[in-house]
Amino acid sequence: MGSGARSIFAAITPWDSVYSDDAEFLENFKGGALLGGLMTGGIGAATTYLQTRDQLQADKLLSALYAEKLDQKDRVRKDIVYAEMAANNKWDNLMQSFDNLQSANIDGLTQEDIETERNNANRVKNIATSESALK
Repeated sequence: MGSGARSIFAAITPWDSVYSDDAEFLENFKGGALLGGLMTGGIGAATTYLQTRDQLQADKLLSALYAEKLDQKDRVRKDIVYAEMAANNKWDNLMQSFDNLQSANIDGLTQEDIETERNNANRVKNIATSESALK
């Protein structure tokens, strides 16, 4: 057995004739093991925490940006549909759909939400049917 392996064996067992009765060796070994464990555990925990914190912050930022982009894409899609309905003489059908939606009383969808969307649809219609847009 090599001297390194033998010293570890001696530190954790009482049966080694060379190192088992060496009090200074055993104290040094215990101190080194404690210091090594604290340094590795403490530094490892701190760096893991910092990496995890930074990753969570980046994930939150990316999620917010992605959600914002989805909202913008949704708005553009709705605006295109509203403009097409105005151009294809289906505006009355759209307004009837808004009326039906208001009377349906759907959970999570307030009258204010519906009215805001109706106003947006009217805004898009005014733009899409304006003289300058038709030229």
